[in-house]
Amino acid sequence: MLKQLLAPQLVCIYVLAACAIYVHFRGRQRLRIGRQLGDHSTFLAPYNVLMYAEALRRRLHPGSSKEQRLGFLFVLQKRLEAVLPQMVR
Repeated sequence: MLKQLLAPQLVCIYVLAACAIYVHFRGRQRLRIGRQLGDHSTFLAPYNVLMYAEALRRRLHPGSSKEQRLGFLFVLQKRLEAVLPQMVR
């Protein structure tokens, strides 16, 4: 019984439903249940939840600059700039 309830297909539906409920109750304007199920915000709810989490993270940690978040890319770029002239020869 529990194995059937935790099947991957149903877990995806549970996640979608939980995200849709969160997005529904987050806003000020509420749609009727029939309209909400057909609305685009229901289908984009998992993406919206991820974006809300990122916005919250940025508000809680405002000092993290782009260079800090993507520091490994800047290091990689510096190494590539050092090696590239040797590769061209």
